[in-house]
Amino acid sequence: MVDKTTKLMYNNSMDTEYHINLVKNPGGGYKRTANDLDLIKQAEVLYPAVRKAMLDVVSDGDYQKYINGITPYDAFYWEQAHKGDQTNIYAYPKIKIGPSWSEQIWAPVFERVRLQMIDHWKHADDNVCLIQNTTVVENVSKGGNIGNKDVDGGVAFKVVKDGKTYRMPIVVAEMKGGHMCKTITTQVDAIVRRFKNMNPHVLAFAITDNQASTGKKVLTDTVFGAGGILIIQRGRNHVQETHPMLNPAMFKLVENISVNYLKTKTIKNFTDVKPKDHSGIFLRECLDNEGYFIPDALKQFV
Repeated sequence: MVDKTTKLMYNNSMDTEYHINLVKNPGGGYKRTANDLDLIKQAEVLYPAVRKAMLDVVSDGDYQKYINGITPYDAFYWEQAHKGDQTNIYAYPKIKIGPSWSEQIWAPVFERVRLQMIDHWKHADDNVCLIQNTTVVENVSKGGNIGNKDVDGGVAFKVVKDGKTYRMPIVVAEMKGGHMCKTITTQVDAIVRRFKNMNPHVLAFAITDNQASTGKKVLTDTVFGAGGILIIQRGRNHVQETHPMLNPAMFKLVENISVNYLKTKTIKNFTDVKPKDHSGIFLRECLDNEGYFIPDALKQFV
């Protein structure tokens, strides 16, 4: 448990305002209506309880109290988000307020993981960092090319190479709202696979609501077999409710798995990454010039 003493020893790196700032300032050319402005006022009344609950749970790890604290706003968000596409600021898919809410509510979990691993690994506070919609390294080639990916949540370790700072993933989490169908599940699995190909030690979660809709007869390893963990964050899957409650047991489960797993690892497990061979070919150049890309191993069949 991360107690109040631990919290005082290390800086709390969590951004508690990411979601509400997006609600108030969506950007992207979105024009707020009078109804949106009224919803924003209601959100600003409810959000202080969310902020307090997030800070409290980092200290005490009481996830039932945490969910109780954020539920009034969560119910408000859920009601607005399910009134139909583009009917209000919460229901406008391009703004991605829904994913930002998932990223926000899981941040305290990964902050607790971060704090406990700082204590366990005895590393500098600012090296073990929280991921909140942050870019991390996804692949490293022998030629020195480094590929990055935006990740919704997790924990990373900062390394400096050639004067540049990179975040090496330790725990990564992808948040998927709405209906997580077979197609989306396999897409998330592909993300997990790319991280695992770079470094098999990376711990990967996919977190979604209660509408995971892969076929009941679909075998797990055909759609989610790369080694990730899939979490239903609210209600029971495919049980319809006016407001499916967030499940505190799932939040605790993710913390426990993360901490217990990472305690079997060292920082070197996440920084000593073996670079992969790469072709040296730029995909866009091939497509622009030839109109196709064919791997070297298949060119003999042209």
